[in-house]
Amino acid sequence: MKIAGKEHFRQSSSDEIAEASFEIVRMISRAKKSHNIGETLVKPCMLQAASIVLGEMKSRKLSKIYL
Repeated sequence: MKIAGKEHFRQSSSDEIAEASFEIVRMISRAKKSHNIGETLVKPCMLQAASIVLGEMKSRKLSKIYL
């Protein structure tokens, strides 16, 4: 019997979105920036870069991240 490696166990989409959100907010707070910079600067830049690099379809998943 073969045991599946850990790469076969992925987080659910909502878990990934929550983890990404917490990580971005943590980075913003460590930089001692205002909390609203995430929604006004970081997220728009992230979405634009993802759209260019990954394509429009894949960048839509990033728009679900709440900051």
